[in-house]
Amino acid sequence: MRRFGLAVLFCLRGIAQDTRPESTIEAGKVAFDKGSYREAIDFFERAGSHDCQIGFYIGLARYRLGESDEAIRRFQSSIECDPGFVAARVAIAEAYAQRGDTARALAAFDAALQIDPKNVDALRAASRIHLDAQSNDKAISLLETLVSIETGDSGARNDLGAAYAATSRFVEAETQFKAVLSVEPSNVSAMTGLANVMLKSGRSEEAMVLLQKAVSSSTPAYEPLFLLGSTYNSSGQAEKAVHVLEKAVKLSPADPEAWYQLASAYGKLGRLQERREALASFKLARERAQQSKSVLRETASAVENAGNLVRQGNLREAARVLEAALEKDSSNSDLLFRTASVYFDLKGYGRARSLVTEAIRIAPSEWQYEYLRGLIEKDDRRFEQARNAFRTALRLNPKAPDVHNQLGDLELRTGNAGAAVKHFKQAAELAPGDSSYRLNLEAALAQLHDK
Repeated sequence: MRRFGLAVLFCLRGIAQDTRPESTIEAGKVAFDKGSYREAIDFFERAGSHDCQIGFYIGLARYRLGESDEAIRRFQSSIECDPGFVAARVAIAEAYAQRGDTARALAAFDAALQIDPKNVDALRAASRIHLDAQSNDKAISLLETLVSIETGDSGARNDLGAAYAATSRFVEAETQFKAVLSVEPSNVSAMTGLANVMLKSGRSEEAMVLLQKAVSSSTPAYEPLFLLGSTYNSSGQAEKAVHVLEKAVKLSPADPEAWYQLASAYGKLGRLQERREALASFKLARERAQQSKSVLRETASAVENAGNLVRQGNLREAARVLEAALEKDSSNSDLLFRTASVYFDLKGYGRARSLVTEAIRIAPSEWQYEYLRGLIEKDDRRFEQARNAFRTALRLNPKAPDVHNQLGDLELRTGNAGAAVKHFKQAAELAPGDSSYRLNLEAALAQLHDK
């Protein structure tokens, strides 16, 4: 499991340390540092819920125990408690990045940077997401800030050089790579990046020397192998190209360009059967890459079509459209949530429950998902399960009046008028313009007085 950045973990020592020197919070921090995470959780929970940092501390311990769903919920509760809590925003972002949910991770990193524009962990992680998405201009903005703070960070300089090169800012890119190599002459990433710049500016012989050094200096990585093989190929050295590119495709069989270069080199050597096989692999890899982009477009279209069908009252056809989209995009939590909502309206509680449960597994910080789960369970008369879901939703968003209202109704149905009054009152205070909450409160008060 990925470790959190040092800035996040140091918060265990840095936050509130001098205000509660002998508290159970401090005892929890000591237990955490020893790796006694269950003991740490026990101390933190005994400290009470009045401190916005408690959920953060528990989240870190849960994460170390591999309980990432609960960790994310705890981080979110800390954020709701204190929207300016940067460490909690960075922590939830890193947890989502670990899951591969880059959209939520990036949103959380961006929120952290709105509060603390020089947060090193957020700058580094967010820039990496942008680089992977080829949003190079956004990456450059973040990396320039990071490099100005962490002047000796070779990884950040390499990333900045790569982003400059991708936007044809070759002079700036070369400056960054050379800055790294002046301190770390054997840095493979810097050698590869500088060679790439040289290739793009027509200096292939210089690039080849650097790439040969990069490939031989350590365990070969894909990019220098691919670039060297491609350079050999374009310079008429097909035998050398095949030798290098065969290693490249083993490291990254999903990259169509490497297969294409290898097929070209085989062809130049008259190795026709191997050329056909490499071309087949190229076509397969290209189709898969295109399919992943196509799925995103098809999902967006399906959601729009389903929305129109729902507005027309054709819920069954909307469900069919969304189910078809799920066959290709089954890990899209928003799509799961939308489909579950349609099934809830159709009173298909079993399918709705299954879908929203999967959405919660993917994105446990989304209070709306827990709210829908509560609605499903409440409608299906599974009141204890509904109560648990609504309470979880409130942990994630204590200021959601609808959740308080639903809990009030649930308590009223199960004969607990006192608890119902409490929740209806909260709902009415949070949304004073909604008369339905006030009417529900008055009904609950009347029932309580009748007793």
